[in-house]
Amino acid sequence: MDDLFTDTQDPRGTGPVTARLRLLATTDLHIQLTGFDYVADQPLSTHGMAGIASLIDTAREEARTENRACLLLDNGDLLQGSAMGSFLADQPVTKDHAVAACMNDLGYDAIGVGNHDIDFGLDYLGAMSRVFSMPLLASNLSGVSCGVQAATLLRCALPGTSDEISVGVLSVLPLETVRWNRYILGAEAAIEASGDCLRRAIPELRAQGADVVVVLAHMGITQERIDQLDSALELARVPGIDALIAGHTHRRFPGRDHLAEAGVFPGKGQVLQVPAVMPGHSGSDLGVLDLTLSRGDGEDWRVIGHVSSLRRDTPEVPAHPAVVAATDPAHRALRDYLAAPLGWTEKALHNYFSLAAPTATGLLTSQAEALTVQAALEGRDEASLPLIVASSAHSAGGRNGPNNFLHIPQGPVLRRHLAGLSPFSNEVWAVQVTGADIRQ
Repeated sequence: MDDLFTDTQDPRGTGPVTARLRLLATTDLHIQLTGFDYVADQPLSTHGMAGIASLIDTAREEARTENRACLLLDNGDLLQGSAMGSFLADQPVTKDHAVAACMNDLGYDAIGVGNHDIDFGLDYLGAMSRVFSMPLLASNLSGVSCGVQAATLLRCALPGTSDEISVGVLSVLPLETVRWNRYILGAEAAIEASGDCLRRAIPELRAQGADVVVVLAHMGITQERIDQLDSALELARVPGIDALIAGHTHRRFPGRDHLAEAGVFPGKGQVLQVPAVMPGHSGSDLGVLDLTLSRGDGEDWRVIGHVSSLRRDTPEVPAHPAVVAATDPAHRALRDYLAAPLGWTEKALHNYFSLAAPTATGLLTSQAEALTVQAALEGRDEASLPLIVASSAHSAGGRNGPNNFLHIPQGPVLRRHLAGLSPFSNEVWAVQVTGADIRQ
């Protein structure tokens, strides 16, 4: 637990406390189920979702001991992000699907849709919604039919009392999602601005009986780029939100990732006055939000204090046996699939210096993109135009650490090597531009 960043203002013991609610949160798991690097074909130092599952067990047991109600929520970008995601998206979707089996076994109460959960298409997302035993939420997405709900009401018995509370959960996607995924979503799809959506949806949830409103915000806490229109900081200005779970930017909150930003208080685990948490990415952390609730005679429940914290998935955290068992068939099948040789290289290829200079891996990727576009343009007037190709410097250190590089030794090129060259399920597109466009 990141003890430096917990709220010391929780009023336990200082007045009449009538109820306690614990929210456990994950985000941006990116299908890191057991802590395995499929490109390098070796385990990582931590266990991904399997490690988080062990932390969930501990946090739930604490909640039982402390007479806390407890809910488990995920904030999206669950289905995509590794070779496992691409592999499973090509398999029939059943209850034995590795992600569904994990989420159902762990007893998640609701899952928010992240922008990358749309990448494999609406049919796949709809199939997943049918095998999940919990609701899949996207409150500000409309015009699509894929089994997602706008909201859910979760009823929680309050341990040690005869009362129960109703927790309303909403989930919002970045406004840019409709632009990023237009070719998947179709012309009828629309993303409502998150703030507008919540100003409409929260009163509706309250009218349906929600005592507490939790928002799964698949967006960063602050606007990190000029083209980002949504942030949890802006959402915190919307009346009626009792807790915010942020994500998307793969950062951690509370913690040192948001130390000098106006309106953000890591020491209190608050964004403006709203309790908040952002639990990293790829199973790095479990978010824990402990809310203290009070209600007088004839009054509504209200949050009177909170503790916001992160629990790190470290190498010492054991892998949860249920998650390992649920994912083992897919894990073995994927390793076999990725071990297949597809070609040969006369020299070693690597991307160790791709952020500083051209590399052989970048050249190979660019050549593959160029061949793809040339084949698509064959017989068209545009085939005579000069072709400029850009390739991304994937797997070059960054958030995934100093071992996050690709090396293909001389000899056979395996399918897992190609998964490292293109780790995400990106498509190849060509755009006709002018010289002035390029200069701009």
